[in-house]
Amino acid sequence: MINNSYKIAILSIISISSFAQKTDSDFGNEEINITKDRKIVLPPASRILEKIPSQTAITIPERKFEYKFNEYKPESAKEAKFTPNIINPESAKKQVDESYSNLIKIGAGNYGRIFGETYLNSDPSNAMRFGLHYLHNSNSIGPKDDYLSAVSKSGGNVFANYFAESFKLSTNAGFFQDRINYYGYQPDLKPYIDPVLSKKLQKQERNRTIGQRLNRLNFGIGIDNTVAESKFDFKIKSDLKYFTSNQFSKAQSTTNSPEGKFFPFIRENDWISNFEAYFPIIDKKFVAKLEGEASILQIRDDFDLLSTKKYNRNLYKIFPSFAYNSETITAIIGFRGINQYEGLKLNAFSKGFPVVNFTYKLPTGTNLFIGLDGDYNRNTLWNLTEEMPFLYNNTEIKNTEKSLEVYLGSKGEIISGLNYNLKASFNQFKNLFFFNNNDIIYEKFDLIYEPEKSNVYSLNGEVNYPVSDFFKTGLLLNYNYYDLKTLAKPFHRPSFSGKWNNSMYFTDKLLATSTFIFQGNTFAKNPINTDIQKIKAIYDLNVELDYFFGKQFSGFVKLNNVFNRKYEQFLFYPKQGFNFLCGLNYIF
Repeated sequence: MINNSYKIAILSIISISSFAQKTDSDFGNEEINITKDRKIVLPPASRILEKIPSQTAITIPERKFEYKFNEYKPESAKEAKFTPNIINPESAKKQVDESYSNLIKIGAGNYGRIFGETYLNSDPSNAMRFGLHYLHNSNSIGPKDDYLSAVSKSGGNVFANYFAESFKLSTNAGFFQDRINYYGYQPDLKPYIDPVLSKKLQKQERNRTIGQRLNRLNFGIGIDNTVAESKFDFKIKSDLKYFTSNQFSKAQSTTNSPEGKFFPFIRENDWISNFEAYFPIIDKKFVAKLEGEASILQIRDDFDLLSTKKYNRNLYKIFPSFAYNSETITAIIGFRGINQYEGLKLNAFSKGFPVVNFTYKLPTGTNLFIGLDGDYNRNTLWNLTEEMPFLYNNTEIKNTEKSLEVYLGSKGEIISGLNYNLKASFNQFKNLFFFNNNDIIYEKFDLIYEPEKSNVYSLNGEVNYPVSDFFKTGLLLNYNYYDLKTLAKPFHRPSFSGKWNNSMYFTDKLLATSTFIFQGNTFAKNPINTDIQKIKAIYDLNVELDYFFGKQFSGFVKLNNVFNRKYEQFLFYPKQGFNFLCGLNYIF
């Protein structure tokens, strides 16, 4: 067990950082790269509702396709998210001024959709640079009972970077709000809205009955070494996040619950800091690396309105490792130490996991890798409600222990341009989480855990092929087999999922992209009759057309759910049928 003074020392070392916590990690973790890149990249937009992605590219490069693998390691056996690396085309006869760094994007569509997004940046040649990002995406009509299932997301963030000769200092602050309604109610429990009321009063009544507002406030700061040939390379970042789930309080006035207002039924304060340091021992062939993480999570639950349940969950990690890298072999060996304090149970414990990775690089460029890993995956209300926005407030958040991961795989190029990435793994998890409808309030979901160690067998594959400068195709497939001990089914998690992406230039100015999504059958325990209910497989086709009028103007049309299938991703929650968004982009 790590004593208190040691915890304070770790927090002191890693108390400063940048805004966004990186969650992607490498399939094989075989590359050691401490090269510095001073190119300014705008931060990615937050998750957009209903599969309408935000275009973060500000400049228009040459007309060609680039390819990048979706490299990751599974966290809590979550399905991999695949984002096609599609870039905007440039007319073959024109060059674009690289000083363009601002974007305005507006659009409208059916279901009463209004979309707007902007990136504004200061002069990128200055040592001190500032930026602003704002997003609004809303539907006034939803997939069920008109405005009762309306949804919106709005907010933004500001960021600043200072570039010195030897370091980069960055900071970021932002706020986003999701307005989501619990529209998965049963027909006989449909909220009664008096039709004689005005539209405004009807919406107020909806908010009182099924309304929910998810608020996310964040602040981050970080420092990064920028000396390319430095003997000591480091990165430090720290993030403060505040999350609330606000619902309308219909109870009598109490000290905890003001009557007739939106009230934060649950609040979460999250402070997480990370530290990375590289120490080249023999040039870049033999490198020592030290990683540290400290997180303090506090949850305040006012579910019962009369009293407050408050507890901490603190997690500390230390991960020293050594890496050897040559033209043919990369080897990494290390040990990840974990200490967790559980405030709800008033106990603390420590665990350790060996980490090993070995990669062999064939002369053809193909990489063969094998490895061993273990970790604790943090679960927070911030992250869980991004995956499941209809989560019941009165739920306990636990971290997931990945006690063992054994994996092997290969990635490389089969023929010119045809690249693949394949990984098979065996995982053991404890407190692996799933979602299922609450037994009493059907439209809300409980977070349920598999308390025993469960085995998950995973197979992940990806193929990308830029056929020519005019056409690119890519396929991603994921399969997970859940060997659970106490739960009947892996509720609301598919065993198989896949995506097929295609992009084609019809002319120098017209780009078409398509994404075909497949998700296998999932299962849920129906709270009405307690039967295990199968949720049908999902087939979904999305198409986008982009037309470039010139250097700075472009128009787009996004067609989503082309098959017009009103499928359910979660039980009692149908998705929108065919929907579209039309709009304009302007860069300057």
